[in-house]
Amino acid sequence: MKSKLVPATAAGLLLVTLLGGCGKNDVPGAQSAVCDARSKLQTSFQQVADDLQAGNLGDAKTSLAAVTANLAALVVAQQGLAQDKKDQIKPKLDAIKATVVSVGNANSMAEAGAILDSAKAQMQDLVDTVGTSAGCQ
Repeated sequence: MKSKLVPATAAGLLLVTLLGGCGKNDVPGAQSAVCDARSKLQTSFQQVADDLQAGNLGDAKTSLAAVTANLAALVVAQQGLAQDKKDQIKPKLDAIKATVVSVGNANSMAEAGAILDSAKAQMQDLVDTVGTSAGCQ
């Protein structure tokens, strides 16, 4: 009886160990996709900031389309990361998405500029969190 118990216990422990790891690892290529999406988001966000600094509210609102698209790409890309990494990134993504909508709804340069100041801090927080979570260079 003892000889059957040891292999069964060992097999059970192996199964628990294997199943315990499910969902804790990144999907292959996810980190690279997240870092690429992060870079594109930074570039498009900087374009909006440049447009506003140049006094082009209309151009800034047009450039927001790229920011929105790049935010969506980052949301999709980060889905391949381990759950703990997604949990770190999600609140930052939610915050910047709400702020980007506010920039798009701004009626004046002063209003857009004030919102952008807040967005810059949020964007930096998102970029830092994504960089740490995904190991971006």
